[in-house]
Amino acid sequence: MKNKLIITESQLERLKIRMNEDSVHSIMVRRMKEELDKNYSVMEKFVREGGEYKTTPMIEILADNEVISPRDLSLIHI
Repeated sequence: MKNKLIITESQLERLKIRMNEDSVHSIMVRRMKEELDKNYSVMEKFVREGGEYKTTPMIEILADNEVISPRDLSLIHI
């Protein structure tokens, strides 16, 4: 059995806009993830604090093997 959904033209336009926004957002997120995966690697750095070793999450830049903090990565303008 098929059901029909009847909507107005304004509802259709709002639905089209919403679908377009979602697809644009998902494409942008996918491209950002691909860029990050291609150029950066997640690693842990061991830091000695008060006689104990603690792990700190760090980001390695694959092009030059430089290690930066996640906060520093967020400040880089891609």
